[in-house]
Parts: sequence; C-alpha cells; structure tokens
Amino acid sequence: MTNTKPDMPASLVSEVEGLMKKAGEARRAGQGAASLAYSEEAWSLIPDPKTEWNFHPQTIARGVVETIVERQGCGVLDLWLDRMYQTYFDPDRLHTFTNMVAGEALLKCGRRDEAVAAFRRVLQQGGPGFFSGAYRPYLDLAEKG
Repeated sequence: MTNTKPDMPASLVSEVEGLMKKAGEARRAGQGAASLAYSEEAWSLIPDPKTEWNFHPQTIARGVVETIVERQGCGVLDLWLDRMYQTYFDPDRLHTFTNMVAGEALLKCGRRDEAVAAFRRVLQQGGPGFFSGAYRPYLDLAEKG
C-alpha cells in the first residue's frame, strides 16, 4: 500500500520538528509540563485537517500518549488519545496497535478498567501474539481483568 498523504511544507516540518526536539529534551530533563506545552504548540502548527498529512500528526499524538506520565499529562490523556485514534484512522478504537498504546497509557495513569478494556480489544482483534516484548505483561490483564 502506497502512502498518498502529502508531506507538510519543509519550513513547517522544520518548525514542528524543532518543537518536538524541545519537547523531548524537556521530558528527559524532568520538565513534563514544558514538554507537553511544546508538543501542544507543535500540534497547533499542523494545518487542519491534521489527519490528511503524512507522518507528523501520528508521530506527535502517539509520542505524547506513550510518554504521558513523564509529561505530567494524565489530565489531558483523553484529548491525546482522541488525537491518536483520529490520526491513525481508528475512530471506533478497534486497531490492535492504537489500543495497545492506549491501554498502556491508561494503566500508567491509574485508569485500570479502561486499560483492561483496551487490552481486551487487542486480544479480540489480534490474539495473544500481539502481546510480545514490553507488552507481554498486559496479556494477563486482557485475559483475566
């Protein structure tokens, strides 16, 4: 399958990537709120509709969800989950990849029941083989709750 989404203009890509670099540096320095602010600023620069651009919207949304705890962002997790599901064209929240990422973030933010539901969707859609590597511990949650 060939990607047919257009790339953003190079000048915009450079600005977005610069902000995401700052977001990563702030996160690694323990400055979660600053990291989240840089990510939000980068997101705001992407022209609407954000789902129509190649690479950056997916990468930003997924990256924030994957590191939501380090970014001190559990309070805005739902916003970023929605962005991730939308940019991965998964509004019904059925895809194994997006549900695995979401389940882990939900669990880290103390939302166990919602995490279990996401892991169960992964198990239902993809089977136990999708619980490999770092995701292996979540198979028990998917199977037993």
